[in-house]
Amino acid sequence: MTFLISTNKIVYKRIDKICSKDNEFISLEKKSCIKCPPYFKKYSNFPFACYLKLDYIATFTKAKSDCEQNGGFLARPKSLKERNLFKELYGSSYFWVDSKITQLNEKYKWNDGTKVEGFYLGEPNNGLILNEFSENVLIISNGEFYGIQDSTQNNVLCQYN
Repeated sequence: MTFLISTNKIVYKRIDKICSKDNEFISLEKKSCIKCPPYFKKYSNFPFACYLKLDYIATFTKAKSDCEQNGGFLARPKSLKERNLFKELYGSSYFWVDSKITQLNEKYKWNDGTKVEGFYLGEPNNGLILNEFSENVLIISNGEFYGIQDSTQNNVLCQYN
């Protein structure tokens, strides 16, 4: 087995399993093939999750809610391999990712507590505003993260795994 490690926690591990159906992904938790929910798609270069691109832009809160209503969550591209997949699929488009902070100088983390890595040079920078909390969520574009305000409108990519 090979492990992809981010800081001090295991993000994903490689297992010797191949799902033969196009709409199945490898569940690392169950160590078996799981069917993707309706309309979600698995990509062969990252077989550990399924994704659903919604056909509209939304605020962070609406995007998060809509992903949950579809049975998933906002994308959490924790590994370089996932970020490269997003870059390959969507290029310079901006998509919400599931990481939010509540105060100035707080570190962005994923839901499992691992640190978000892969920021664009100089990010996060709070919109270059020094003493006022401005940028509280993240987007991804070209495989890199940027801080932004949650009230803006961006593309929505849901994940299921």
